[in-house]
Amino acid sequence: MGASISVAPALFLLIIAAIAALFYYIYYKNKINRALENGEDAESAGLEPASFTKTALIAVLMIILIIMLFRISSLRSQLTDMENKLNNVQQQVYAEQNILNDISKKLDQQASIIEDYSVSYGKFDAKTHSAEILFTVTPKQASEDSMLTVTAGKQMVILQKSALGSYTGKLRMDIFAETDETSEPRLTITTNGESRHEVFGNNELSELWLRYLPTIASQGFGTKYDGNTLSVSGDLHLEIFSKNEMSEFIKDSFRLRTEVNHYITEETDISADVTWNDGRGVYQKPFEYSTSLGKNETFRLTVTAKDTNGYTHEYTILSHTDDGQKTDIKTHDMRILDAEGNQIN
Repeated sequence: MGASISVAPALFLLIIAAIAALFYYIYYKNKINRALENGEDAESAGLEPASFTKTALIAVLMIILIIMLFRISSLRSQLTDMENKLNNVQQQVYAEQNILNDISKKLDQQASIIEDYSVSYGKFDAKTHSAEILFTVTPKQASEDSMLTVTAGKQMVILQKSALGSYTGKLRMDIFAETDETSEPRLTITTNGESRHEVFGNNELSELWLRYLPTIASQGFGTKYDGNTLSVSGDLHLEIFSKNEMSEFIKDSFRLRTEVNHYITEETDISADVTWNDGRGVYQKPFEYSTSLGKNETFRLTVTAKDTNGYTHEYTILSHTDDGQKTDIKTHDMRILDAEGNQIN
C-alpha cells in the first residue's frame, strides 16, 4: 500500500509534465511559424521543445524526490511506532507469563505435601560403587502415626522423625546406575491407611558419579578425511577437574593415546605437561596426527588417568568411523573402568 501511495503522485506529475511538453511543442511550433512568416529569427520563438522538456523533467524529478523523502521519513516514523508498540506488547506478554508462572508456582506450593527438603551426598564405597544419600524432609502435615518413606527406583527407606520436626533417612545408591523417571526420588506420607505421594522437584540422583569422581573435558579441533587418509590437527586443550571431597586424579597417571581399529598405535605420558592450580588442571599443546584409514575402520584419540579410588578414566577426545556413506564422529565420551579393566558406567 505504501508503494502505491508513493508511485501515484509521481505518475501524476510525469503525466502533467508530458502534457505540458506537448502543449509547449504545439505553442512553439505555431510561434516559430509566425516568426518565419514575418521574417524574424527562429530564436525569437523561445526555448526549443527539447530544452523545455529537459528542464520540466528535471523539475518534476526534483519534486518527486522531495515527495519520496517525505514518504520515507513518514514510513520510518510509522515503523518506529510499530516497533515501540511491538515492544510494549512483548513486555506485556512477558509480564503476563511471569504472573502465570508465579501463580502456577504458588498453586504447586499450595498443593505440595512438602514444606522443605534437602539431599546430602554421603560416604562413597569404591568396592561396591555405591554411596549413601541422605534425605531430610519437612512435611506440611504429618501426625504422630504418619509414616514417611522415600522411594527411588526399587529402593525404599522409612524416614525417622528428628527432634526438630523433620524426617531423615538414607539410601545406598549405585553411582553408575542409569536413571529415568521411575528412579526419581518420591516421598510418600501414609496416615490412617491413606497415602499421598510427591516427586521431589529435581532428580537429585541423576549421574551421581559426577558428584563423587573427578572428570575431564576438552575442546574440539579439526579433522580431514579423503577416504584413505585421516588427518587430525589443532590445539589440544584439556580441562581436568581433579579434586572433590571423595576422590582426585593421580597426577602422574595421564596418558594420551591414539588407536586404530582398537589397537594402540601411540601412547605418550603427558602428566608433566599438565599445569595444576589446586584441584584444577590444564593441558594445552598443538597436536597433529595422520594415519591411513579405510572404510569401516576406526580411529580414537583418548586420554586416560587413574583416580585415588582405583578407577581408570578413559576420555574420548575424538572418535572417527566412515562406512563410505556416512562419517561418524564422536567426542566427549567418558568410560570408567574398574581395577580389572571392566567398564562400569
